[in-house]
Amino acid sequence: MNTHMANISSLSGLFGTNEAGATKNVLARIAAWFSARLTTLGDLPRQHREAAELARFSDRELSDIGLTRSDLDNIQSPQFAADYNKGRNSAMFLTRA
Repeated sequence: MNTHMANISSLSGLFGTNEAGATKNVLARIAAWFSARLTTLGDLPRQHREAAELARFSDRELSDIGLTRSDLDNIQSPQFAADYNKGRNSAMFLTRA
């Protein structure tokens, strides 16, 4: 079997065994990908408004909610939220002494 045929046959597991099922599966994956991208794009204006509102807070106000000015760049990341909830952000360490 030549290399191209081996590569094609190795992909068959990703898409199912018959062509109709494979086409349906690929279309479902493409639709899910586009849906996720549209959701992300739809969230951008809200995220921008929230970031702008936090940027207007004074350092004291940010400190009251457990944030520092340097946290504002990362505030939208899922990892930041997870760390914040676990108390692992820099501002949270400062308030726990």
